Amino acid sequence: MKRAQRGLSIVELMVGVLIGMLTVVAISQVLMNAEGQKRTATSGGDAQVNGTLALYALQRDVEMAGYGLTGQPAALGCEVKGQYGSGTAAKVLPALPLVPARITPGSGATPDQITVWQSNKPSYAVPLRVAEDHAKTGTRFIVPSTFGVAAGDLLLAVPATPSATAWCSVLAVAADSSTALTSTQIPHLADLGGWNAVGSALLPLAGYPAGSHLINLGSGLPRTYSISAGKSLVATDVLATSGGTSVQTIAPQIVQLKALYGKDTDGNGTIDAFNATAPTTNAEWLQVMALRVAVVAQSAQLEAEKGQRRDVTPAIGVEWVVDALTENAVTCSFDGNQKCLRINVSGVGSDWKSYRYKVFDTVVPLRNMLWTRG
Repeated sequence: MKRAQRGLSIVELMVGVLIGMLTVVAISQVLMNAEGQKRTATSGGDAQVNGTLALYALQRDVEMAGYGLTGQPAALGCEVKGQYGSGTAAKVLPALPLVPARITPGSGATPDQITVWQSNKPSYAVPLRVAEDHAKTGTRFIVPSTFGVAAGDLLLAVPATPSATAWCSVLAVAADSSTALTSTQIPHLADLGGWNAVGSALLPLAGYPAGSHLINLGSGLPRTYSISAGKSLVATDVLATSGGTSVQTIAPQIVQLKALYGKDTDGNGTIDAFNATAPTTNAEWLQVMALRVAVVAQSAQLEAEKGQRRDVTPAIGVEWVVDALTENAVTCSFDGNQKCLRINVSGVGSDWKSYRYKVFDTVVPLRNMLWTRG
């Protein structure tokens, strides 16, 4: 047999296999890098969408917060009481003041909560003045006009001067054949399955004297935004029809919610401070002109390199760019000329630094508060 027909030697085969293996390694490395870049881009896109949706939902509700509720500046901060049903099955409203928006701060990695309240009356939410004294045991309000009021509406009775012994109460418009809804009379007869079914037990001892006001809520009761255990922004509504609650998911992969009050502390009509200190008096609530809100969206997948997770978020957490008016702001790590608040996202798990995060923030004016101030 001629030499050219003998085929490949073992050395030549080994060299070919080595070259092939090196080629496979190079191609695999390229593919892994490409996959990592795709993962980062895809996760970043998902976080962008989720964060935008979450912030939009919050901003929309906060902008409308206080609609129909802020016609009487003296009422801001009034303690609200209400109960649906009676006995062991009664549903009691959580303790809250009569304000458009309230922040419940979380500590450390615990997210904040934002509770907003507004009338959702589709026609008119006009405050009604109480024309005659309404006793604690009374079952009807006498007003100059019942404009916009319909059977089943929820009313918020507001004393002329709220105090620890004169609070606000949620009542439902309910009539019968002998106590009807008229142009000057609003009945709220006790109903075992309705609001304040226990009669006068939740009404102030002095009742609601002439000069008090009624706010027509329609079926609008508080809504609270929070972060669920499943890392989603959720909205919890108090239901007018049962006193219970309903939870709906707004956006997934949202791991933090932080909010600050924007306050005009010197009365010149301009916000001069952002902080999380909750007002405790009517005068302090009147200073609140806006909320500064931030939501943090998390990438859906871990960042990985060569099959192992890698840290992409610094130990200081996520930085929220604010301004010099913001309480407790520090110099940003990435820019010495800017101020930041550091947001703790370690609550998502021990591998929190291996995820990417995006912060979405805005300052939302409380328009109904601004109109109240004139």
